[in-house]
Amino acid sequence: MSERKERADILGLANFGIFLILVGLIVATTPNLIDRFADFFLNFQLQEVAHNVLLPAPTSLDHPVVFGAVYQFCLMFGLLQIPMVVARVIMKDTARRTASTATGVVFWLGVAWLVSLIITITWLNFVGYIIALVGIAIMVENVIVLMTRRRD
Repeated sequence: MSERKERADILGLANFGIFLILVGLIVATTPNLIDRFADFFLNFQLQEVAHNVLLPAPTSLDHPVVFGAVYQFCLMFGLLQIPMVVARVIMKDTARRTASTATGVVFWLGVAWLVSLIITITWLNFVGYIIALVGIAIMVENVIVLMTRRRD
């Protein structure tokens, strides 16, 4: 029985650092962002989406500061995943880690695109698209893993 020891995910830790830096910069440079997020979430109520099916949804999507901050974060984090994928390939990291980071590019840039559409779609459509985007990201990750799997 062979024992495979995983290396520490240094790039994963660096990625987490990038995440924290972006969150910190956006919070620091966007006046009253925490209060704006609080207003957004306090704006939620249960809405009937089908007969006897209630889901939480905001009563208004008129929160440009919140959606602007989310858009900026998703766009920057998604774009910064690209050099992380390149670094994982150069460092010959595992297929799973490389695929997971590549999936991050798809997911975060996809969310940025959806947030940019928020004024033209309903909240339920937005949530549906996010769910579909998660499914796409999962499929992309597994296709990359399958394509890069080494034959033993």
